[in-house]
Amino acid sequence: MVTSQVDVGSLKAAKEHMYRNHILDVAEQVFAETGFEQTQVKLVAAQAQISLSTLYGRFSNKMELYRAVHARRLEVLMKQVAAAGAEYTEPLNQMLAAIEVYVGFHTEHINYLKMHLKEGNAWSHEDGLYSSEQRLHWESGLKTMSKTFRAGMKVGVFVKDTPILCARTTNAMHQVALSQWVLDGMKTKPEKLIQQIHRQF
Repeated sequence: MVTSQVDVGSLKAAKEHMYRNHILDVAEQVFAETGFEQTQVKLVAAQAQISLSTLYGRFSNKMELYRAVHARRLEVLMKQVAAAGAEYTEPLNQMLAAIEVYVGFHTEHINYLKMHLKEGNAWSHEDGLYSSEQRLHWESGLKTMSKTFRAGMKVGVFVKDTPILCARTTNAMHQVALSQWVLDGMKTKPEKLIQQIHRQF
C-alpha cells in the first residue's frame, strides 16, 4: 500500500512538472512575440488551452510567470557554461568553450532568444532587465568573464584592458551576432555561427 501511494505521488508530481513546463513553453513564445509589456496573461492561458484561473493557480501574476520562464532557462544555461569553462585551465579555451555553450543554447531555444531580443535592452548593461533572475545571472556572468579576462591578460593571452569592459563587449557581440542570425532567417547552422563568433572574439 505504501509503495502504491509513493507511485501515485510520483506520477502526480511528474504530471504537474509536465503541465508547468507546458505553460512556461507557451509563455516563452508569447513573450517572444509580444514582449513583456504587451503580453497579457489571458493570452498565455488561451494559447496554452487552459483557463485563466488555472494559470493563476500556478503563477499569481505576469511577473511571476516571466520570472519562472527566465529561472528555468538560466539555471540550465549557467550550469552548462560553468561546466564548459571548468574543463579547461587556459583562459582563452575557457572563453571559447563558454561562448560555444552560450550561443548554442540560444540557437537551441529560439523563443527564449527572441524573448531577449524583443525586450530591446543592451546585453552589455543591466538597464531593461525586468527580473531579479536576469540581473543575478547577468552579474554573475560578468564577474566570471572579468575574472577569466584578467587571468588571460596576466599570461599574455588577451591584450591588457579593463576586464569588465571586455566582458561587456563580449556580451554585446553575442547580442549583435545572434540578432543578425535571427534577422537572416536563422539559415546559418549553429556550428558555423559559433565558428564565426569565435573568429570575431
